[in-house]
Amino acid sequence: MTIDIFANKKEKLEKSKKSSESLHYFFRRLPMMGAALFLPALLVILFSYLAAPKDKPFDISHFTWVQAVVLKHNVVICAMYITAMAVVLMLIFGSSKDWFRKLCLNLAILLISLPPFLLPVDELAHRIMFFFFWGVMLTLLSWQINRTFGYTKIWARSEYYLQLFAIVDYEKSAGMLTEQAAHNKRIALLESLEKEIYADTVGDTFHLWERITNR
Repeated sequence: MTIDIFANKKEKLEKSKKSSESLHYFFRRLPMMGAALFLPALLVILFSYLAAPKDKPFDISHFTWVQAVVLKHNVVICAMYITAMAVVLMLIFGSSKDWFRKLCLNLAILLISLPPFLLPVDELAHRIMFFFFWGVMLTLLSWQINRTFGYTKIWARSEYYLQLFAIVDYEKSAGMLTEQAAHNKRIALLESLEKEIYADTVGDTFHLWERITNR
């Protein structure tokens, strides 16, 4: 009966790891794309402010060379961006047996980051500000979603405890642990696992919202 409990728990951990893997991958990398959008925009805003004539109102379009490149060659810039990011993401994160799934996730991340490039505006200032706000929104929103639903925590915890259970099984099969010692270690792992799950459940955004609204 006890063995069945351990087997069922490991099976649930395997399912949790598999079901959360894609969402963990997606929401862990989306903030990086958001940062790639808003950080350059922030630098343009900062340098524009520093380079602006002191006797004139601040205007991002003081960078005339940036305005010329972005407005006249927007399609080329967009194509180069997609190609470069697809190659980089594929080289860094796609060199594995499930490369096709990760490629699809990377393309989804790229598509979500496209609106600033496709915004039909003629003013550089508007485009730069949209880059900034879109990047900040992607970064914060993806972080909050991942924090609330715990995709990364679920995946990492499942992987971690599966490895610990595997170590106990190996030590027992190698004669390094007696049956009782192995049983005690598995019980301790189960207790630790349940405590972590409970702490995450009562500490997420939904629980805090319920505490605030007295639900």
